[in-house]
Amino acid sequence: MTKETPTPPKTNISDETNRHASQVIERTEIDAANGLLVKKQEILPKKNKVDSSMCYEAGPFDTMQQFYSWRKQTGINSASIKSVRREEQKISDYMVYLPAGETYEQSLANVELLKQKGITDYWLFRKGEVKGDISLGVFSSEIRAETYKKQLATKNLDALIKPRYKKAQRIYAHIHIKQEYEDNLIIIRDRWQKTHPDFAIKVNNSCVFN
Repeated sequence: MTKETPTPPKTNISDETNRHASQVIERTEIDAANGLLVKKQEILPKKNKVDSSMCYEAGPFDTMQQFYSWRKQTGINSASIKSVRREEQKISDYMVYLPAGETYEQSLANVELLKQKGITDYWLFRKGEVKGDISLGVFSSEIRAETYKKQLATKNLDALIKPRYKKAQRIYAHIHIKQEYEDNLIIIRDRWQKTHPDFAIKVNNSCVFN
């Protein structure tokens, strides 16, 4: 009896073709996904660099001319610096004065002492929180007030100096820059403070640029 050889299963050419095509598509999709991942990784450092920008506030400036002059000296693009106005107390002048005595009568005695020393330019405050103080002069700069105070010291008068304030619109600069430009701000700050002692620069995360 002759043994029959088993017939191999028929291969469906269409199925084989479809399976090969599916594998090709799958590899293509994987390669594409990997390519996108590489591109995203290349983009991320640039995004982080943008996020490293900082916001600062500089000032005060008394006039817009001062603001423009300072902004030009920074060497930073003017689009990164904008001016903002804020009402606040500003020193108007400096008063040289003798403080009030322990009693008002003592202040009156101090007036007589001034007359004896030949000083006639004074003003006695007769009411309010400064009652008893004796103003000896008002000066536009602290340096001039200090000079006069020294002159009074030669007459054995121990005068004091205090600034007087008034409300004023002051100008500040809001600066939005990348960290590599911080050195520009440090250099111009040190230079500007030589003629504007109250000038300062500080971090201000609340400044917004549209």
